[in-house]
Amino acid sequence: MADWLIEPLADDHERGSFSCGNAPLDRFLQTQAGQYGRKGVGRTFVAVRPGQRVVIGFYTLAASSIEIAHLPPTLAKKLPKHPVPMVLLGRLAVDSIARDQGLGKVLLSDALSRSLRIADELGVFGVHVHAADDGAVSFYARYGFQPFPEQNRHMLLSMATIRKSAGADEE
Repeated sequence: MADWLIEPLADDHERGSFSCGNAPLDRFLQTQAGQYGRKGVGRTFVAVRPGQRVVIGFYTLAASSIEIAHLPPTLAKKLPKHPVPMVLLGRLAVDSIARDQGLGKVLLSDALSRSLRIADELGVFGVHVHAADDGAVSFYARYGFQPFPEQNRHMLLSMATIRKSAGADEE
């Protein structure tokens, strides 16, 4: 049996006690994530233990675009000179009770897999994040995210890289 299930946020998920150590992330899950979903500005996916409704981790995805001038030059040089379509991984957090159990990696993998499926239906160049702190920068860098020039907490992973990684995992 899997340690966690990842599913779309629903009204019956218990999220009031969620605490990851970052108050804005806690507050987002507790008070705003549902509104984002209802208004169509972001979709939140939560991790729960099988048979339970208590949220122990989450991430949010939204449509986005990046001005070509803000991309790392190695990526920008072969792209059209207009805003590039992206998926924004707006937030990703793990409750302190589940820390150091690999749930962050599982959530990121699920977000990237979901983004890859979106890119199969719609033009998307990559996934970008705004890392909350230096620990988050290190986390995303371990999985290949590159910092934007002069914005080391704004990071990007191209769909080409995600596809290569997914292909390697399937072999």
